Amino acid sequence: MSTLKKKVFFATVSFYFLRAITRNCFSRKIKTFLGKKPSVLTKRFNSSKVSSIKQSSQPKGKLLVRVDEIALNWGASSRARQSRAVRSISSSITRARQSRAARWYDGLTSLRGVADSKDNQIYDRGHSPTAIKDENDPSKKRRSPGQDVSPAVRIRSQVMTKKNFIILGGLVIAGGLLFCIITLNPDAYSFVKSSPVFGVRVVGEFPHDPRAFTQGLVFYQGVLYEGTGLYGESSVRQVELETGRIIKNRRLPAHFFGEGITLWKDQLIQLTWKNGLGLVYQRNSFKLLKSFSYPGEGWGITHNGKELIISDGSETLRFWDPSHYREVRRLKVHDRGSPVRHLNELEYIQGEIWANVFQTDRIVRISPESGEVRSWLDLKGLLSREGQNAEADVLNGIAYDVEKNRIFVTGKNWPKLFEIEVGREK
Repeated sequence: MSTLKKKVFFATVSFYFLRAITRNCFSRKIKTFLGKKPSVLTKRFNSSKVSSIKQSSQPKGKLLVRVDEIALNWGASSRARQSRAVRSISSSITRARQSRAARWYDGLTSLRGVADSKDNQIYDRGHSPTAIKDENDPSKKRRSPGQDVSPAVRIRSQVMTKKNFIILGGLVIAGGLLFCIITLNPDAYSFVKSSPVFGVRVVGEFPHDPRAFTQGLVFYQGVLYEGTGLYGESSVRQVELETGRIIKNRRLPAHFFGEGITLWKDQLIQLTWKNGLGLVYQRNSFKLLKSFSYPGEGWGITHNGKELIISDGSETLRFWDPSHYREVRRLKVHDRGSPVRHLNELEYIQGEIWANVFQTDRIVRISPESGEVRSWLDLKGLLSREGQNAEADVLNGIAYDVEKNRIFVTGKNWPKLFEIEVGREK
């Protein structure tokens, strides 16, 4: 399902959810709750819409009446119409009281309090909340069959309790927030149907310079090449794997913020963050051969043997012609329709693009043809508390040993570099 279709689907669900809640929460009855005192609404019965009283087949002949069968006419103004309504109601009461069930029924003449109960609730003499409990109370004493019924029956409007109002109000707010989060930020629900997540196994540990703000990592012929960042501290270096010793180091100008690196033939290519400038070195001597410009930011870089692949912190990967450093195509990375943003350091491993996701402990494995996420690697807890230092930052840096099929990872200012293998699915 595409991102647009997901937005439309969740927007529709949220709309009907909110509409169902607001129908109950913000009905005309709640106006009386907001006022100082519940108002008394006077309504007139329309004789043409008053349903006849139906005798139930339940045991003991209890007479049940649905409140929603009584239709109220707001516009009745004719005195004759009012009289017909009164006669219809009076005759209905008389017929009902002639039956056995009528002896238990409180009668339509005592509608007081009916509106305090839920709509469509069924009442009878034995269970109705309006049943007369105090026969000595004149205000609650039921009318006799012969008494006249007032043409204008006063019905107390329903008043919602404070507790129900708070609950329903909270549901409305929660529904609104859910609507905003889902429709405006698809990443918020991307985890619901994400691709498989695998753990990792550590098969080796190596020392790493804790002062190195790692932005790029490459392994070639037994040696690590590392690009570091930060203004005034950026560099490109050659490092001995087993000892962590810096074999060769070239610092960048202070106004450059170094980013990802990759090896292309006998050249070492390094990106810069916001300078829009790429630097090309001779691999062995680190001599600067040339530079080139590109639009936007530079984050990570790798290659598939034919094209350079660049990330810029978004969900888009750009493919460049390595001869002229010009963009030839783009690829949107998505996990079952949801964009995967903040792609950082890159490495091409066995036909897949591996990418660190900035500010997370995860590596995403991407199809270079479709941009679909094939799986995730969860590296949470890789750097134990014992191995951390005060400057240790996020996971960043992936290198692949093609000859021995080894994968190395590290992080910004981490004191260790790890050799890992893909573990079990979580």
